[in-house]
Amino acid sequence: MYMLTNVLNVGLTTEKKFQRYGWTTYYQMLKIKMKKWQKKEKQDEDDFNGKRTPRSGGFWGFKGDITSREFLIESKHTTQKGFRITEELWDKIYDEALKSRKKPLISLQINDTEMVILDKDDFLELYDIYTTRNQSRNK
Repeated sequence: MYMLTNVLNVGLTTEKKFQRYGWTTYYQMLKIKMKKWQKKEKQDEDDFNGKRTPRSGGFWGFKGDITSREFLIESKHTTQKGFRITEELWDKIYDEALKSRKKPLISLQINDTEMVILDKDDFLELYDIYTTRNQSRNK
């Protein structure tokens, strides 16, 4: 572990690290350096087949953490016992999603438990699509 983290500080370029240590070791070094919220965003990007918004919390014009075909996703992670979903947080992601013509979604991880939060109307619409497809397959 010390060797991998120590390697990151020697001033090598990404290309040199990749050549020197190979993909597997370099990938492990990246995983060690990533913060938990970064890992969560990366995982959500893969899970929702979306694209991460660079510096989404750092600039006024960048909305949401991840954008997929249908959703504007706010990715949240905590190691506490819970996470408070306030009306202010929901209104923020809802308004941003509306402007982007997407459905708002909060992807939340509390320790090892993952869940999604979405508007009831959006859920019912998705549920209706799901049940309609399953009924047509069973005929």
